[in-house]
Amino acid sequence: MIKIDEIRQQTDAELVTLLDEVKDELFRLNLQQSLGQLEKPSRIRQLRRQVARFETVKSERRSGAVAPGSAEARSAEAVKTATATATATKPTPATPATPEPAPATATPAAEPQTEPEV
Repeated sequence: MIKIDEIRQQTDAELVTLLDEVKDELFRLNLQQSLGQLEKPSRIRQLRRQVARFETVKSERRSGAVAPGSAEARSAEAVKTATATATATKPTPATPATPEPAPATATPAAEPQTEPEV
């Protein structure tokens, strides 16, 4: 029986191949059971669980999720921690000061002053 960590280490192609083999064996055992020739009925239960493990890993890969407690989760957590530490130690660049906007209305030009006539 293959453990879940060993399944996670398989490539997608290997995963599909192993899943097909397990399903084929499960089919043959179900056929033997229907004919009354099955020697180990517990093997069917083991294979069903094995298929569930394969399907779980396939689902995790599709969704990008990683099961908690797995080696991938531990390494992903280490990466998150390292990234958070690295960003916390980096100085943040100062934001440049924005210039004051020009007034919206223009002031009228001043008329030349003339001396009053006497």
